[in-house]
Amino acid sequence: MAEVYPSDNELLNLSSEGETGVEYIETGKAPYYLEFRKLLYRLLEATKRANDLRVFDAGGLKIGVKAGKYWDGLSLCEYAGVSEVSLADDKEHIYVYLDGNGNLVTTEYSDWPVSSVSHIRLAEVVTSGGDVSSITDARGGHMWFMPGGVEKGRKTVVPVSLANLRAVSGNNIPGAASGGGLLCTDTSPGLEFIDGDTDSCLRLSWAAGSQNAVVFQVPLGADIDSSGSVEIHLRGASAGTTNAAGWDADCYFDEGNAKVEESAVQAAASSSYEELVISISSDDVPDGARTLTVELTPQGHTTEAMYLTAVWVAYTRS
Repeated sequence: MAEVYPSDNELLNLSSEGETGVEYIETGKAPYYLEFRKLLYRLLEATKRANDLRVFDAGGLKIGVKAGKYWDGLSLCEYAGVSEVSLADDKEHIYVYLDGNGNLVTTEYSDWPVSSVSHIRLAEVVTSGGDVSSITDARGGHMWFMPGGVEKGRKTVVPVSLANLRAVSGNNIPGAASGGGLLCTDTSPGLEFIDGDTDSCLRLSWAAGSQNAVVFQVPLGADIDSSGSVEIHLRGASAGTTNAAGWDADCYFDEGNAKVEESAVQAAASSSYEELVISISSDDVPDGARTLTVELTPQGHTTEAMYLTAVWVAYTRS
């Protein structure tokens, strides 16, 4: 059934629309062209956001995309827009979208990416005979989104406090007489401020040549997808430019599973802190894993100290 308008009398007596502020032109109001421009002005102001990321026909086999903003997880992103992009001819479906890196994709002809893959759907385009035949807006699936919501396929981050790491000695945690493996300024590695009161960021510091291991354990949520990788993120640096900062990781899921050995190292030795990622393949992630224990051992650094300021674990949600 078609949508019904108000009666003619009601329409003629409307003066303005309260929610948008758009005013109706009164009967006999002059000059009419000025009143009409006022109406257009208010309409455009009220509908401006509906223009975000709109795909439009740019003539021939070309489309354009208007600038706009969108959410990627908890990050608000902005797309600058593009005036002309050439499409392939004689395609029954061209799925136009922004990928997880904010790049415009116009070469997908089979289907949209699966929902677990980050993307923003823009439009479905049909081309024929050297022209754009139709553009079907697909932005409706992204108009309303709660940034704090849990999305399948995205990463859950589990923070690890440096103060909770323990020293390892003789393939175990040291006994009470040795402080139970607690770290402080005179242990190896040492837990310290970077530079007293001027830079009180905590870090672990391994003296040149020291390869003493540390260990931590984190819980893994019931939402873990074992078909995805698990990542251990380290923020580290070398004291100079001779020995690259790097760590070997012995990883253990739950109880009784085989040890997984992975590592990460700076591409080039640098005293600038950078994020290193140790990736555990999905093949090594047991179904239903609930804990991850990680033993970190510095790689060889005979000349310079090695520093670690942050650790966190990321896994894929189911």
